Formats: sequence, C-alpha cells, structure tokens
Amino acid sequence: MGAIPDNKFWVAVQTPKEGYVVVHSDLERGWYPQAKSIVSYTDRAGMTVNNGARIVVTNLNIGEFAIGSYSVYGMEGSTDPPAVNSGSLLLEFLSGDPSKNASTNPSLFEIL
Repeated sequence: MGAIPDNKFWVAVQTPKEGYVVVHSDLERGWYPQAKSIVSYTDRAGMTVNNGARIVVTNLNIGEFAIGSYSVYGMEGSTDPPAVNSGSLLLEFLSGDPSKNASTNPSLFEIL
C-alpha cells in the first residue's frame, strides 16, 4: 500500500515453485482510505483480495496460506509526501474454521 495521493496497491505471493510473484498491481487509486482492504483464504476457494472497493484477486490457488509480511510505503522520491504523518494503522487478523467454532464470535487480534 502506498501513500496518498496515488494510493498504490499491490499483492504478491511467495510459492515454493515460482517464488515471489506479483499477482495484482494498481499504481493509482489502488486502495481506499475510507474502506477496509481484505485478504481471505479457504482451502476450497483459495485466496481472494478486496481493495476496499472491489475484488482484485479471486480464487487464487497458492497451496498453504500464511501471511509472511505486509508493508505500507511512501517517499519513492524526495518530493513525495511521507507515508504516514498522522493517525493509526489498524490490522485485524481473523483465523480459524467457523464451521468448527462453537462460538458465534471468531477470534480477533488487533495490532495498533
């Protein structure tokens, strides 16, 4: 995810056979500050990514799924605005199989 005004957004995966592969890239209006970007994965449907306005990756079969890293960047040049100059970044991680969960509330982890 890149800084305003471009809001660059890309998705990459690391697979054992192909290595690091960019599967989606938007260099302008790639993500939306007023909406959540969502990555989801199931064994049957694969990986799906929503950039806050639309699905940009769907049903990507990547084998085993684990988030290795995420990044927010900016300042590609000396005249670019800072990547973060105020506010906060909130990440929510939901994990588990809802069909095997006795509770109706999944586990939620927040990183501020």
